[in-house]
Amino acid sequence: GIVGHTGYNSCPKCHAYGRRVENRTVLLETDSPLRTDHEFRLKIDSTHHKNVSIFEQLPNFNMINSVPLDYLHTILLGVMRKMLDLWFDTKSLYPPSIKAKISQKISLLSTYEPKEFQRRLRGLEKMKLWKGNELRTFLLFIGPSALKDYISNEHFQHFLLLHIAITILVDESLCIKFNAIAKDLLYKFIEEFSFYYGEKNHSFNVHLLLHICDDVIRNGSLDNFSAFKFESYLGKIKSFVKSPHQPVEQIHNRIIELLSISQLSINECALNYSLKNPLENGFYGKILINDVLIDGSSTCDSFVQLNNGELLKILRFRLLENEIIAIEMDDFLVVVFTIDDSCAVIRKEWLVDQNSCFFPSTFEYHQAMKAKSKSSYRT
Repeated sequence: GIVGHTGYNSCPKCHAYGRRVENRTVLLETDSPLRTDHEFRLKIDSTHHKNVSIFEQLPNFNMINSVPLDYLHTILLGVMRKMLDLWFDTKSLYPPSIKAKISQKISLLSTYEPKEFQRRLRGLEKMKLWKGNELRTFLLFIGPSALKDYISNEHFQHFLLLHIAITILVDESLCIKFNAIAKDLLYKFIEEFSFYYGEKNHSFNVHLLLHICDDVIRNGSLDNFSAFKFESYLGKIKSFVKSPHQPVEQIHNRIIELLSISQLSINECALNYSLKNPLENGFYGKILINDVLIDGSSTCDSFVQLNNGELLKILRFRLLENEIIAIEMDDFLVVVFTIDDSCAVIRKEWLVDQNSCFFPSTFEYHQAMKAKSKSSYRT
C-alpha cells in the first residue's frame, strides 16, 4: 500500500511533494513528473510506500494506470462538498440569508427532476447529509441555476469551470473529443482554488483533478469507472445478512442462490415499451421505453430532447394498429415505426389513418432538413 492523503508524497499519480499549511498537508505543485509502474515496483520513492501491495502479483497490471481515480469520492464527496462547506458551513463565506435563498431555489428546481434521478436534491440545510447522487445532481444540473446571482461572480465563474469540465467528462460522446478542453478547465480551476479559498483548503482531492482527464482517456467517461454502482450494491449486500452469525457465509450463500436462477436474456437494443394510464379515444398518458418513463401529465417527466437539441413537451401517446406509436405534442406527432424501431417527428396533418402517415423519402427529407439548417443561419 501507499501513504494516505495526509502524506507529503501521497499523490498516486505524480511526484508532487506536499507541505504543511496551518496544520494541513496540501499539494500545490501542478507540474510534477508522473509516476510509472516500473519505479513503483522498484519502490524508488520509498516515502510513497508503506508496504508491498498484493496487486503487484497480478499479471499485466499497471500499478499507476490500472488504478483510476473514482470521481464519486474525489470530485463529488471531495471537491464539491469542500466548496459547499466553504460557502455555507459554519464560519462560511456567505451569510445564512444567502444560504436560505439558495435552498429555496434548490427546492423549486428539484421539483423538475425526472423519476430517473435516484434522489431528489434536498436543501442546503441538509447538505451535510447529501449523498453522492445529490452532489452529482447539484454539480451537473441544479448548481449553476441555484447559485447564479447569489454568490459572487468570481466564485460562480470558478464553479462553472468544474461544472463544465465534469459535464464533458461524464458524457460518452464528449469525454474523449473534448478531453483537452476539460483538462484546461480543471487546470485553471486548480490554479485559482488557492486564490479564492486559501492554500490551507487546497486539499488532496483538489490536486487529484490534475489527473482525472488522463484516466478518462484510458477508461472512457467517468461513470465507466466510478464507485456508484458498487456503493449502490452495498445496500443489497446488507439485506443478505439476517443475523450477526457468520455474515460472510450468509452473503456468499445468497449470491450463489441468485447466480443459480436462470434469467431470460434481453436484447437491450430492442425497443421495449409499454403504454400506461389509459385515456379516452385510445390515448395513453404514460409510456415506459427501455426503463425510461415519459409522463405527459408530469412537469418533470414530459420533456424529451431530439438529436438536434430541440426540446419537446409530450402530451399523450397512442398505439395505432400495432404499427406505430404516436406521441402527441402541440402541433406535431412523434411516430415510432415499430417495424424497424425508427422514429420521426411529423405534423399532425400528415397522419392519414390508424395505419399510415405521410412521410417524405429519405433523400427528400435529408435535403429539406439541410435547407432548413442553412436558412436558420441567414441574417
